[in-house]
This record gives sequence, C-alpha cells and structure tokens, in this order.
Amino acid sequence: MNFSKINTLKDYRKDYSAFIADWKDAVIKSNKLIIVEGKKDRIALIKLGISSNYIRTLNAPLNSIIEMIAAEKKEVIILTDFDAHGRKLYAMLRQGFEYYGVPVDIILREALRKYTRVSHIEGIK
Repeated sequence: MNFSKINTLKDYRKDYSAFIADWKDAVIKSNKLIIVEGKKDRIALIKLGISSNYIRTLNAPLNSIIEMIAAEKKEVIILTDFDAHGRKLYAMLRQGFEYYGVPVDIILREALRKYTRVSHIEGIK
C-alpha cells in the first residue's frame, strides 16, 4: 500500500488488521530506521515482524541518539507515542534530525495516527 497517497486509501478504520498488515509491509519495505521510546515499543514492532536491526530505542540522551543516527545517513521514522510526552519527543527528534539533514518520514507515523486508535506504540498488534 502506498501511504503517500493517503486520501485514496480504503477506509482502514473499519479493518484494523488490514491496515496493520499493509502498514507493516510499508515499514519493512522502506528500510528506514525506526525510533521508538522504549523496550515495550521495540518488542511490539518485532512481534509484527519488523527486524530488530531497524529499531532504535531512546536509551541515551536525545542529542547523542540524533548525532549517532545522523552519522549513519539513514532516513528515519519516528514512532513515539501519540500522548503529550510522545508528541514532545517527536518534535525534538524531528527538529534534531532535520538540523543534521536526516530525512524524517512522516507519512507512516501519520497513517498510524489517522487509521488506528493506537495511542502508544506498544499497543500495536
């Protein structure tokens, strides 16, 4: 599924399983690094079938994580939670990555927010 054409998607709100399957496939095919808040988020993505090699947790100061990933020159998907704290982390990470010229994929995050009721990444099933 091409999530960049989000307005042409079928109504995934009625079929959560189909959305998650298509979303997971899009994430895997993207080969982008995925940034999550913690271990439970990482485990949830691994259970979906996303390789642990592509998932990074926020287990160090944000500046260190941003600089380390910027050195790898890879595009990222920021999957912090959709609560107030997660949105704040998302904004700080996105700003930091953009400062270093690291492309941030916002399409897959926004599709997850729009087509599911997931508020915490660890709740993806």
